[in-house]
Amino acid sequence: MAKDTLTFRLITCLTLFACFAETSVALPLSFGISQGDLSYDELSSDDFHIYHDKRVPHEAAMALEALSAAKSPFEVWFDEKRTRPMPVIMSAVTSGASFANLITDAMELQTLGRGPRDLFWHEYVHMSMYLHLRNFFGPAGIVIHIPWMPAWFIEGLAEALSVSLGSHVTASIERYQALSGDWPTYDRLHSLYTERNFFTRGYASSGAFVTWLLRKGYENSPDFLPQLLRRFYTYTLPHYYPLSMTPVTDFLPFDEALRDFLGRTGRELYQDYKKERQEYWQEQNASPLEPTPEFYKNPETILVSTLTSQGNDAVAFAPDSGEWTELKLHFDKQGWWDQGTETKQRLSIDRLTSLLSLKGSLKLAVQSLKHMKNGTPQHHLVLLREKEGALAIEQTLVKRSGRFTGVWETSTHLVWSEFETEISRLCMIDKTFLGQPVIDQNVKCPASVTLPQSLKVLGTETEETQGALLTTKVWYSIEEQTLTGDRHDLWVWDLNTNESRPVKFLEGGNPEFMFSAGPERWLLVGERSQQVLRRVASDGTCLAVAVLPDLVMNGTGLADGSLVLVLWRGSEEHLRKIDPRLMPQKACAKAWEHSSPLLLAMNAGGIFPLSKALQLNEEKGVERPFNTESTRKAARRRSPASWRPRPVLAFPWVGADDALGYQLGMVTIPLMDHMQNETLFASLLVGVRSRYPNTYVTLVSDRFWPRLSLSAFRRQVWNGRFLLVDSETIESSYIDEKGVRASANLDVHFSDALLAINGGVLVARKDQYIGPPLVIEGTLVEPFLSATLSAGFGKWVWDLNLNGKIASPAMNRDFDYNVVGASTSWTRSLPFFTSQMSLSLEGQRTRGRAEKTPLLKQMYIPLKTFIPGSGGGYNKNSFPVYGKGSLFSVRFGDSQGRGTLNWNFPLIKDVDKLIWIVYLEELRFSSFLNYGGVWNQGNFNPDKHLLLAHGHNVDLLLENKGVRLNFGFGVGQVKAEPFQLFFNAGFNAFF
Repeated sequence: MAKDTLTFRLITCLTLFACFAETSVALPLSFGISQGDLSYDELSSDDFHIYHDKRVPHEAAMALEALSAAKSPFEVWFDEKRTRPMPVIMSAVTSGASFANLITDAMELQTLGRGPRDLFWHEYVHMSMYLHLRNFFGPAGIVIHIPWMPAWFIEGLAEALSVSLGSHVTASIERYQALSGDWPTYDRLHSLYTERNFFTRGYASSGAFVTWLLRKGYENSPDFLPQLLRRFYTYTLPHYYPLSMTPVTDFLPFDEALRDFLGRTGRELYQDYKKERQEYWQEQNASPLEPTPEFYKNPETILVSTLTSQGNDAVAFAPDSGEWTELKLHFDKQGWWDQGTETKQRLSIDRLTSLLSLKGSLKLAVQSLKHMKNGTPQHHLVLLREKEGALAIEQTLVKRSGRFTGVWETSTHLVWSEFETEISRLCMIDKTFLGQPVIDQNVKCPASVTLPQSLKVLGTETEETQGALLTTKVWYSIEEQTLTGDRHDLWVWDLNTNESRPVKFLEGGNPEFMFSAGPERWLLVGERSQQVLRRVASDGTCLAVAVLPDLVMNGTGLADGSLVLVLWRGSEEHLRKIDPRLMPQKACAKAWEHSSPLLLAMNAGGIFPLSKALQLNEEKGVERPFNTESTRKAARRRSPASWRPRPVLAFPWVGADDALGYQLGMVTIPLMDHMQNETLFASLLVGVRSRYPNTYVTLVSDRFWPRLSLSAFRRQVWNGRFLLVDSETIESSYIDEKGVRASANLDVHFSDALLAINGGVLVARKDQYIGPPLVIEGTLVEPFLSATLSAGFGKWVWDLNLNGKIASPAMNRDFDYNVVGASTSWTRSLPFFTSQMSLSLEGQRTRGRAEKTPLLKQMYIPLKTFIPGSGGGYNKNSFPVYGKGSLFSVRFGDSQGRGTLNWNFPLIKDVDKLIWIVYLEELRFSSFLNYGGVWNQGNFNPDKHLLLAHGHNVDLLLENKGVRLNFGFGVGQVKAEPFQLFFNAGFNAFF
């Protein structure tokens, strides 16, 4: 069936599932921050436009080379070609999730200036797959089809081809799950975006599952992947909606496509996959060190990145809402961590990160502050001293714009590793500068590399001097990811002589840690499908190898020769103390390197079938050393980033902000520049009954600090409800408002607080539209200003908002009034029930000349709800269902105040259930207590105007591709009135 048919156009316009339009808001270039004074360049080829921070030209070159190399294999594997260059927008100052933006048809990468090759390939897989789902709406039309595709296939396909987590990580997680039986449920694999602690497991599990599924598919069809995607597209067309839109049927587009090719649904195939992989890993004679009993679980307070050693003891710092405790770890007879003994009293230091030096004679820590303009972290190396029985900051030793990744002490120096955008380095400062003002010139960095190379510290060697463990050597690797494999060189920095020398690394692999344990050195290396511990000599020569059937996340060596390892265990990380000398060991051999289907294609050269790449990637015992020579030959053009406008999307929308009912129309983002710094949003909605043309156009610019926006609109504005004396009926009043609004948003970061300032002016013409003739008509000029301060204090989060607007007679003929308001809230998490409590206070008043002040001054509803034309959002709304109390009654005046106490906790934290295409995430209980009301100036009577109301509700949180929905019921009352039953509904988008 042709994609672009008249029937398809008409039916789609009528049946679009409106809530998925929330994903249409594109991420700006600065990914949540204003560009400000950052300069951007553009690196271009015929196929890609790479927009990048001018400070990271090498990262941009890496991205262009990686994407250009993958273009030909992907065009063959997906049997689709792009018709125009792909924009790739990179941020070197943020570190959030990267995103293949299906709406804007652009790759958006947040890399801190250190983007890895496999991340570029992972996102490129998404962009290539999306080509199969386009329709006459363009790239944005993909939102019609993508809700029906399981998240496990979207992310799993990208991982199957790129293996961006690392092949040994994916294989180790699959091995653990197969041998322990601790698999994620099939339902859970449909939701990969909402819980960060599921990220690694979810992506590895879905990647391994889709790899298996593709192998099965290619056994039956030589072009399985493109045919599967085309069949899925067909089943998502509107003439299948009578089946797919009915949750009670078993017709789901992706399951039907799988049935056509493999005869099984996704759920059935997942069961087959688990059974087959369990048999496979049992045949490999691999088993975890020992299944962890349920009672051996690390408390959530342990932050394993702080794990270190003091002689024969393993020590960690445990954070708890800003307070830190030094723990000495104790292990049972089997070596599992049993408990921790507090060895030092608690310390509370604002903005302290997890990186702490516990060795040596000094206490060193890293304090993270934020850049005033964009909120990016600025890091200080600080010296802690004990004062009056507590540790406190004595001196800020070094201020760096880069990020510290390790801190150590020698007899004469403080030493650290850091990275800043493209550069990673080892630095030091002489201890004689302690107690003096910080001077950058005093910092020496003897080892520094720039992308495409990167430097990673593997571990250190220490010796005891005058009762303190001081660092003597630092082992580090210099890595380069080429288009055909990974190259690693190992070095040792001797701190006594300040010289670095290369050490042998003949067997290859991915070096991850070097543990110094007594007289032995153990190098933890990731190979194709496992990790190994290599016992190495001081010059790097491999002496023996012990295979680790577990996935090791971190560790430390003790003086007695044992190791304390942090082992991956599904949703937990467990500590295990082992003696590697007692483990079975074998001779050193060449490692089978990290691999992926795309790397195999790069090494083969030319066109390499996906079916063959998948099969070769699974084969064991075949040594295929990759060619790791750097090959960077793509034609490129570099220039200052150009401003290029481009259309993005326009598609149907159903609105609910009309006085007489629903609205139909279009929501568009018709214009934005390629870097997404200027974006023009527009909507045109017409009331089905009112025929009112609700229009809104907004231009937003993120190119400056502050962020600027300009809006033009025509909208209905609710003007309150009035009792008509002649008919004794209550009727709503609405205003027809046409105007413009200009504003600037300034975010100022200091310490760990954020001050958000928003100011501007509203100019509008107001006329009566619906209801009684009680509207002050005329032209309004209304400047406004608001400021919100947010800060954290230990376990508390505090917000304070001040806001005001004024219609001055100097600027207005028909209006003369001012509005002033304030609100504050305190929120904290509680230890019982994983609950959260918040207390908020708010108040607002309107003053002015009676004949020139809007009739709707202040209003109060005991339970806030959605009223068309009154503003607000769709995140959560309450609607009355049963009962005649006044929980939803609106009261009017010129002054109002409210105090609210909220408490909520999950009844079921992980529902872990899939209904239709919606994942049931959490069942949450919440309760509120309100005390407040509204009154007129000079007529305040607490008994008459203030109401006590409370409510209790249960809400179900659901999710699909990052779009979160909530539905629930509650019961509440205004004191001394009947109880009322109400319904909650809302949605929000993760992206």
